[in-house]
Amino acid sequence: MTLEPAVWMADLVRDFPGLRPEYDKWVKPPRPFAAMVLNNSVRWLEETWEAGDQETPRAFISRVDAAYPSLDERWQGFVLNFVQHLPGADEIGSGMAQALGPELSEEYRRSHQGTSVGVWIDGLVRDFPGLEPLYADHMGFYEELLSSLLLSEIVRWLAAQYQAGDYATVRALMARVDADYPNLNLIAREVVRDSFVDMMPSPNEPGAEMVEWLSPTLRQAYPRSRTSPGA
Repeated sequence: MTLEPAVWMADLVRDFPGLRPEYDKWVKPPRPFAAMVLNNSVRWLEETWEAGDQETPRAFISRVDAAYPSLDERWQGFVLNFVQHLPGADEIGSGMAQALGPELSEEYRRSHQGTSVGVWIDGLVRDFPGLEPLYADHMGFYEELLSSLLLSEIVRWLAAQYQAGDYATVRALMARVDADYPNLNLIAREVVRDSFVDMMPSPNEPGAEMVEWLSPTLRQAYPRSRTSPGA
């Protein structure tokens, strides 16, 4: 028997009231996007776990896992995306994934193979000291690593280095991103595509020529609505 997603989501919110703010934000008209409640629940789970409540995240994940086989194909895709974004082994709350059953545990294992974005960024900052002030300012302001935002800031930093004529540093860092990309986990690769490549300057913007220094693999992620110089 297939679960009705709207009913299932309403039951989740009833039993896990911490989801109520996200539910009210995304389900009520004019924004009937129930899937966003599930997507954004990962942050709530992490915060709950960090506050010392490990039982609630495990119970929630167990409920999602139990429902997975009875959801339609579209909603099963949303659940897989949820699993892919659960904390990795080196992140706070990684233990909550133990509540997954065999099928979704395999998806979790597959999607988390490779280097996590946090570990990778730490290595970049260590090996490129010019990034240290940027990283320090970011952590000082946000008090946590917001990887998508930091990578966007790094792109702006690269564009400034390019304008200043420090082509060696720009080439070296971009070559490092290219070299590391295949060894990143699924989520880290997604962040690189969406917050590093996607944020590269558009044609006629300062530093736009940097796009030419991306590997063919990463250049495929450059927005098709923009045409890189010389393409």
